[in-house]
Amino acid sequence: AGLNQSKKVFKGLYYPRADVEPDLRSWPGGSFPLIAVASPAGGGKTNLLCHMAEEWAAAGHTVLLLRCSHLESADLMTVLRSQLRLDPDLDAQTLFDKSRPGEGRWILVLDGINEHAQRQDLLMSAVQLCKTLDSNDSLRIVVSLRSEDTDWVQVEAVDHDTLFYRPEAEGKKDPEGMVEAGMPPS
Repeated sequence: AGLNQSKKVFKGLYYPRADVEPDLRSWPGGSFPLIAVASPAGGGKTNLLCHMAEEWAAAGHTVLLLRCSHLESADLMTVLRSQLRLDPDLDAQTLFDKSRPGEGRWILVLDGINEHAQRQDLLMSAVQLCKTLDSNDSLRIVVSLRSEDTDWVQVEAVDHDTLFYRPEAEGKKDPEGMVEAGMPPS
């Protein structure tokens, strides 16, 4: 079911979040490939990310929004090959080749990662994909999760510090509320 049918998003109804949107708007152009958006259940994460996905697409990025509860695999490349009907042998370097002139970045939105049956494996797959593409700056990944459900998150401190967006690392004040940039290190 689509986001409108599942009542996750109501077409034409969006509550702007001025404290968070600027960071999400500028993040694709920064140096951190991952960002986490966390808030309590019902806090509007999906609505916010659908709104931002429209903005990112309008800015020339290729955006793919995936509801994690609907994904069968915890391997992100397997998911992408399946969802995009790609060759099963296609590698990440080829898929996310930066040599595509005039095109923006790929932005993958992993909405509700905490709802996936193998959430830690899916998160680690996203981290590993970003590490694999270290010199290729064409991929950005957003993960959303419930702020009251983060005990399962285990990210190496070095990956947390080098891959996850943090406003203070970009010289910005950490916003109050929805964007809890980065993941708690294990």
